[in-house]
Amino acid sequence: MLSENIQILRESRNLTQVQFAAKLNVKKQTISNWENGYVMPSVQQLVNIALIFSASTDHLTGLDKRRIIDVTDFSDNEVAHIQQLVDDYRALKSIKK
Repeated sequence: MLSENIQILRESRNLTQVQFAAKLNVKKQTISNWENGYVMPSVQQLVNIALIFSASTDHLTGLDKRRIIDVTDFSDNEVAHIQQLVDDYRALKSIKK
């Protein structure tokens, strides 16, 4: 789960393994090893990864199944619209059940 989530988040930000490694001050091979599940990042590196991706460590490790949407660059009004869309979709799904 962790290895997949690291890769998904890295790719969703259009970062190469080399670019991501530079952000964490590790070698590209380290990123490759994490993503292939050969080794796990240290606790400190897990925290650093979470900070880079604005994600919780629970999300990275799969303990929290909720998906996170980074709305950092959106205004409060835009975030409210996004939240309304999510709420409307949830209501629609509950009606269909």
